[in-house]
Amino acid sequence: MRKKKIQQFMTLALSAAVMSTMMAAPAFAQAGNSSVSRSAAAVRTADEGTTVTMDANAQKVADYIRQLRDQDQTKDYTQLCKDAKAAWDALTDEEKLQVENGFEYGDYFSTDTGDASKDNPRNADGIKKQELLVVSFGTSYNDSRTKTIGAIESTLDAANPDWSVRRGFSSQIIINHVQARDGEAIDNLYAALNRAVKNNVQKLVIQPTTLMYGTEYDSIVTAAEKYAKKIPQIVISKPVLSSNADRETVAKGLAADAASTAGYANYAATPSDTAYVFMGHGTSHEANMTYDAMQKLYASLGYKNVFVGTVEGKPADTAVDAVIKKVQDAGYKKIVLRPMMIVAGDHANNDMAGSEEDSWKSEFEKAGITVTTQIKGLGEIKDVQNLVNEHAQAAMKTFPTKPTKLSVKVGKKRVKVSVTGTKGDTYQIQYSKKKSFKSAKKVTVKAKSKKTVKTIKGLKKGRYYVRVRSYRKNTFTPNYTKKTTTLFTNYSGWTKAKKTTVK
Repeated sequence: MRKKKIQQFMTLALSAAVMSTMMAAPAFAQAGNSSVSRSAAAVRTADEGTTVTMDANAQKVADYIRQLRDQDQTKDYTQLCKDAKAAWDALTDEEKLQVENGFEYGDYFSTDTGDASKDNPRNADGIKKQELLVVSFGTSYNDSRTKTIGAIESTLDAANPDWSVRRGFSSQIIINHVQARDGEAIDNLYAALNRAVKNNVQKLVIQPTTLMYGTEYDSIVTAAEKYAKKIPQIVISKPVLSSNADRETVAKGLAADAASTAGYANYAATPSDTAYVFMGHGTSHEANMTYDAMQKLYASLGYKNVFVGTVEGKPADTAVDAVIKKVQDAGYKKIVLRPMMIVAGDHANNDMAGSEEDSWKSEFEKAGITVTTQIKGLGEIKDVQNLVNEHAQAAMKTFPTKPTKLSVKVGKKRVKVSVTGTKGDTYQIQYSKKKSFKSAKKVTVKAKSKKTVKTIKGLKKGRYYVRVRSYRKNTFTPNYTKKTTTLFTNYSGWTKAKKTTVK
């Protein structure tokens, strides 16, 4: 949706030789991952009819940017980021303007999004045995990253002193942008998981900052599954809007903060001619029903002047034109326009509040509605930070605990096994005639109380070794299917084996 504004004063006179070369060149505006070598200038024609050229130096920078807009999280882009920044810094002011105005991503190095040094990338080693990995899509807007993702991470860090809080971004494009422009290195999801393995993490909670069980959540599951045998215990926690209670917490918190930011004493003090429009990202994933669920929730809570829209994806009734009609039909003349996303990044600053004619702000103004924009992400709201922490702490409690006591009592052709541990765990009891437990048999039993008893019958005479461990399954049940899926089965350590003789 976003369009690069082309400044009119960059219209340049082109020589016939340069023009003929450009006409033979492939369309420059098409983004790709491979470098393009050209000795002549490339051209891009703006919607306004402006023609802009780039010389070889500017073209080189544009080619670097194209390569950095790659999503492969198995590559190391460190040197490419350094080379791209060095090439940009070496440009003259005129050449920088050529890049900015002749290339779709020309503001890659020039846009000021705040001080990156205020952000903590949380990519240090020295991780404790228990790690809380906060996984976000990410944003290249430095100030917003610190106020949203950084604030969530800090909340988790303060509330969980026995856990090391680390960061992982799922967007390699954003990681590359921040590293090339600002020199800040942020782990992608695979680098963060490799760091956990390197640091011998025993318990890993992966806490998404995604709003729903959608495409981003699926990508986290895919990555984590590859590390199931490398990290002893892994749990993937819930996204932000994982239940009706979660949605209500966020809905109320967002409305209250929007009203406060607008200068009203509280939400109830909002003028009768003013509505709130909260713009979500949107998705083609079936989890898109979350946006309609939020709209219905606001209505059920009595927030009649709140409207939920999405900048991308479905459902169609959350598209900007549909939301404008809803606002008009309800008779509102003014709106407070704000993102319903964890961060206030590119979508908030450009698709929502930008000056382009197709931004949401512009579309509402064309419809005769007065717009006040708020560039604040959900991650800035304390209620949201606390909600994410509640999810993380709930996930921590799902790890199995090693049984504290094991005793066996011999009967005729049977062994009575007593296990003391934690209610809710499932015990796996192994028994074998060999001390090595080779070819051992096993039985399982659910711990319905602190002490659990299981009798193993039909044993032959002889010496037996018995041991037990507990396990729990990490599952999730997304609201769009109601089907429960098991992600990981986590096991505790084995108890010390008990030796007994069946007579």
